[in-house]
Amino acid sequence: MLNDEHNAQIRLDDLFKKIDMLENRLSLLENNFGSLQTDVQASPATASRNVPPEKELQIDLNLNFNENKIGEYGLAWLGNLVLLFGITFLTEFIASKGYNAISSIVGFVSVAGIFILSYRIRKSLNHMSYMFEILGYLLIYYFTLRLHFFTENPLIENNTIGLFTLILATFIQLFMAARKKSELFAVMGIIFLVFTSIVVNNTNIMLLLCASAAAVSLFLFFKFDLSKQVVYSVLLLYFALLMCLFNNPIMTHQSGMLKINDYGFVSLFIIGSLFSLSVLKKENEKVSHGFLTSVILINGFGFTLLLFLNVISFFQDNYIWLFISIFVFTFIYSVFIKVYTDWKTIRALYALYSFTALSVALYGIFGFPQTFMLLAIESLLVVSMALWFRSKFIVIMNMLLFTGLMIAYFGLGNSTNMVNFSFAIVSLITARILNWQSERLEIKTDFLRNAYLFFGFVMMLYALHKAVPDGFVTVSWTILALLYFGMSILIKNIKYRWLAIFTFLATAFYLFIVDLQKIDLIYRVLAFMVLAVISIGISIYYTKRHKSTPADPS
Repeated sequence: MLNDEHNAQIRLDDLFKKIDMLENRLSLLENNFGSLQTDVQASPATASRNVPPEKELQIDLNLNFNENKIGEYGLAWLGNLVLLFGITFLTEFIASKGYNAISSIVGFVSVAGIFILSYRIRKSLNHMSYMFEILGYLLIYYFTLRLHFFTENPLIENNTIGLFTLILATFIQLFMAARKKSELFAVMGIIFLVFTSIVVNNTNIMLLLCASAAAVSLFLFFKFDLSKQVVYSVLLLYFALLMCLFNNPIMTHQSGMLKINDYGFVSLFIIGSLFSLSVLKKENEKVSHGFLTSVILINGFGFTLLLFLNVISFFQDNYIWLFISIFVFTFIYSVFIKVYTDWKTIRALYALYSFTALSVALYGIFGFPQTFMLLAIESLLVVSMALWFRSKFIVIMNMLLFTGLMIAYFGLGNSTNMVNFSFAIVSLITARILNWQSERLEIKTDFLRNAYLFFGFVMMLYALHKAVPDGFVTVSWTILALLYFGMSILIKNIKYRWLAIFTFLATAFYLFIVDLQKIDLIYRVLAFMVLAVISIGISIYYTKRHKSTPADPS
């Protein structure tokens, strides 16, 4: 009897637990969907899959949501795409029968009907109305294009009038983009303008239209905050300039670069300069530092690629003035950005680009290996610019460029004493500056400074090895170690003592491995005695210094 009562109590407890679980599930549904009042009855299929009722409802809602998305948006795109091809094929069929005028009339009447329909349904079917607008502007450009271009019997035979009507249709599109503040309409307008520049197949007009497109894109950016279209515009315009440089293969069906310079570099400089003005835009919810940095990087890559192609095509013998012009503009502009804006990374990028252009100009003037000495000195100027800009980024990039410069120098294998000592002295001075101004540059580690000290250590040994006679290498390195040691005492810096110790070790290694086999006996004796005396003397210094230092109580 007691056993039966116990079992009944267990079943009752289980029932209470299930009721609690059900209440928790209902609370969860109400939290997720608001005050949801519905009767959820699990179907046999649900029970067989062991899917909780709230999960089954969530799955059904997701499926319905995706179905609605596809039905409302996906099929709208598909329907308009089919309608686009249907109307164009209809007009092509009419034109193929020799009725060009009727074909154009049918086309423009169709466009008018689409816009009227879009206006009528703008409140009840907002998305479909928007899709009809897109379709209408695409067809306007297409039918205007067919009035003169890509047809055997054009209605407008005069090329100038045909170009004017096409540009007019494009600017109508851009006007609507500005009026509606639509990124999509703006991108469409820029695409139309770029495509117009290509189909004209006239280099001068093509370059003029590309520059105009850059100006329009920048206007839409500043006036209406249409930021995304700037990225697409940069890519499209540099693509158009590339097509122009390669003799417009889309229209001419010929490969190969232009043989004659048509001053395409002027449009290149105009477009690059215009998109550089984007940094004057103040930060807002659509324009962030990261976004503008991306625009400047894309603009820089495109400009550099086209500049390189122009140089190898037309300016192999007189490119110096181009790079000096770039240096002057980008240097002044980096200072302007520093004074009038808050874009730290961008001003650093322009400063680095200016010194890169200066490096190319110096190479064109002096050639190798003399240029390496000037480039090493230029590295100090870059560090000075970094101090003024308070930019750790410039210091990091300068170190990478300095490393690449030394690798290139050794790769060429044309060593000179002036260049060797330039690299060594610049490295040591830079390390000292970084230590002196570490707080200004917000440098929290010694990695950069240690890297420059390492470069200076290696290059100074190498420079002395190349500069002095073989018998005096050991002596010269020993004197260098003493200088490091004296410097450490003078400025009370342990890093120079480490340089002295490593220099002594390198001297000893060189003495035993190289000098014992190459120099005369008298020079060996001299080298051993000098190194021994100095090593013992420094050891005594460290011993006395250690004894004079109070012991740590801990």
